[in-house]
Amino acid sequence: MFNQIKDTFIDLVKIDSPTGFELNMAKFVMGKLAILGINSEMDVIGNVIAHVSGDMRKEVLFLNAHLDTVEPGNGIEPVVEPDGRIHSKGNTILGADNKGAIAAILEVLRIFFKDGFKKNHPIDLVFTVGEEAGSRGALGLEYEKLRAKKGYVFDASDGDIGDIEISAPYYNKLEIWLTGRSSHAMDPELGTNVLPVLAAAMTKTNLGRVNGRTLVNLGLVTAGTGINVIPGDVEVVGEVRSHDESELERVTKEIFDTFEREAKDKDIEVETAVTRENYGYEFSVKDKFLLETMGKLSKINLEPGLLKVWGCSDANIFNRMGLKVLNIVDGGRDSHSVDEEITVDELKSLAKVVKRLVE
Repeated sequence: MFNQIKDTFIDLVKIDSPTGFELNMAKFVMGKLAILGINSEMDVIGNVIAHVSGDMRKEVLFLNAHLDTVEPGNGIEPVVEPDGRIHSKGNTILGADNKGAIAAILEVLRIFFKDGFKKNHPIDLVFTVGEEAGSRGALGLEYEKLRAKKGYVFDASDGDIGDIEISAPYYNKLEIWLTGRSSHAMDPELGTNVLPVLAAAMTKTNLGRVNGRTLVNLGLVTAGTGINVIPGDVEVVGEVRSHDESELERVTKEIFDTFEREAKDKDIEVETAVTRENYGYEFSVKDKFLLETMGKLSKINLEPGLLKVWGCSDANIFNRMGLKVLNIVDGGRDSHSVDEEITVDELKSLAKVVKRLVE
């Protein structure tokens, strides 16, 4: 079983599909679906949507993986080692994120095709674009085309295959501008240097792991035009991630208030902006769908770990839009790096998970 998954995966990773350039991947996947008699369409954003038939006495389930990769993702040359490890030649990523999941889904559909799609759950299948750049495809998906109310995303990376993300964070992007007055370094009295205010505010901001629920990072600071110029303005860009939405907003406000206090009476103006980059979600360990999923996986001798993660994915958007989805770990290591790898056995294990969840 699953004897074509390695070749399918190799074919997939050889197709360049960095974010914004997923068209050839979409066409390849649509071609694979057509061979199985599955009609699909590409929406205006580039997502591939297909409705897979099945036993209509069973609930329609949603399945998702994303088509795009991060850079460097052009010209990937996969290498298959004798022990089954698959990696790139070392100058690109491999693309197992998320083409391992695409290969697993296509392989399971190939097996269902042999039975005429008579025994499996009916499936709403969506391959999204732009996941690696803010879930653009998930945000623009035409949800009215879906029948399913619940299902699975296969794009979690922290854990073992079959582990389940049950909590992902809310996420704010923060921007702060301090404006004083520039002057030549020979005339410092004519300028208003913003850096002392920046330093004081940064020192008083609780950076890093605030607690078990919230992280803060102010990661980009842009200031100054030359070593002989008093810096009169600075831009700070950062983020707050929290599994508690009210705490997210409170910490965001505290950071802005800190900069305002430090700039007060110093002839420095402060402007701030916040953008909600993502909405979090959390499943109770007693959630019925979660327990059903764990029960299914126990039938293939898996005891999935339940994960609280700090990253965001299309699952955040789907849950926000009213789809109840669980994000399943899809295997592989060192995603988003030239050291990325996955094994043939992991691909087969992932296909086994997909099959069990929708058969």
